[in-house]
Amino acid sequence: MKKLTIIITLFLLILFTFNVNSIENTIEITSENENPFVVTGSETIVKLTIKNNGIRDQILSITPDKFDKFPFSEVFDYIITEPNQIKIKSHKEKLVKIRIRTREDIQKQGRYYNNINIKSLTENTINLQHTISISLITPENIISIEPENKPQLIPGKVSQYQLVLKNNANRDLNNLKIQLESIPYTGEFDIELIGANSKYIADLNIKTKSSSKEGDHDITIKVFERGQLRGSKTNKITLTSNPDIEEQRQINKNFLSTNIKIIKNNIGNEQITKKVKYPITKFQRIFTSTTPEAIILNENENKYYFWSFTLEPDQEYIIEINTDYKVLFVIALLIIFVIGLLSYFKTKNINITKKVFRIKSDKEGISDLKILLHIKNRTMQDIHHIKILDFIPSSAKLSEDFGTLNPGKTEKNDQGIRLTWDILTLEPGEERIISYKIHSKIHISGKMTLPQAIVKYRKKNKKHTQILSNKLTIYAPK
Repeated sequence: MKKLTIIITLFLLILFTFNVNSIENTIEITSENENPFVVTGSETIVKLTIKNNGIRDQILSITPDKFDKFPFSEVFDYIITEPNQIKIKSHKEKLVKIRIRTREDIQKQGRYYNNINIKSLTENTINLQHTISISLITPENIISIEPENKPQLIPGKVSQYQLVLKNNANRDLNNLKIQLESIPYTGEFDIELIGANSKYIADLNIKTKSSSKEGDHDITIKVFERGQLRGSKTNKITLTSNPDIEEQRQINKNFLSTNIKIIKNNIGNEQITKKVKYPITKFQRIFTSTTPEAIILNENENKYYFWSFTLEPDQEYIIEINTDYKVLFVIALLIIFVIGLLSYFKTKNINITKKVFRIKSDKEGISDLKILLHIKNRTMQDIHHIKILDFIPSSAKLSEDFGTLNPGKTEKNDQGIRLTWDILTLEPGEERIISYKIHSKIHISGKMTLPQAIVKYRKKNKKHTQILSNKLTIYAPK
């Protein structure tokens, strides 16, 4: 009896298991997500394919679990089945769309699940539950970034840096901006469009700071859509060694002076020792100064200014060479001035100038002439006992009409008449004008030459001095 009971129990258990498997195999359910990633606050569609493997037609209701949607769920806002009831003939299948919207306030991205209940309205034994999984991402992670792994970049040189950007959203992303931030480099790049659920390869040309240190550096990559963050990632870049010196020469020329500025700038990323030589002549050295002070280097019978210095990255060394000949110019001017001054005082004397004016001419060809003697004391002292002598040739006749000063003596011979005036004193800068008139028949000879007038006086050293005026030639009127 006991054995019979055990056999009956085993039979019933096998029968029950067969029935369950039979029910599950009657309805076959598969699901497919339209989007592998769903942005929080957006809607996605999951396609359910329901197949009837049984021998009878089925009418099925498809409903979401009430605890998997608002107000009970903290993840899903709504879950809608379209349609929510279907009729499937034997060995046929139908497609059902499940519209799911997630909440906007989800802070944690990841995989979330909800259940869909499938129940037969024709067979009470068919009551199934299908689980749907959705991968949620926040708006800040719509774009996944795959940067080139530790690229080798040369500081100060343009290098290519590749990024692979994946748009995980089910919409196009427009007007994107890539932002790179690191110690050796900061820059931005624009991208017009990345299509929905597609990849974009960005080859970026970047130039890191030439003085950046050799080694690995963190670089933060961010992608923005109209100012809103859509993806970010931190990666590493590797900078190589870059010894590099930049030189500038500035030459500023002015009157008799030249300023030369030599600027050495370490734009590399390692310490560098440099030497500078500048040729200089012995004569130039007299008028040249340097900052900093240079060493004089003799090399192959030539002389050079020489500097040696060490530069750290991003450090500069400035050499100034100033050559100024203005001192030499001033000395030359002083010499010329002194020579001129000495010459001036040496040659400064009484000056006498002789001029003639034609007063009138008559029909017989006789001309009346007025002679002026202009005497001036150009010295810095009084001159005493001055004699002025002038001579009238025999071809002319002296008139008795004198100016303000009559001659003290008149001497006549066959050659002409000599006139003598005595001036007691001439003060410095004082002038005297002596005038007299003559009559001459110039038309007979065509011209007449008046000899030089003479000034005689004695200097303080009792040395006799004689000064001559200019000669005058008078031509007959036409």
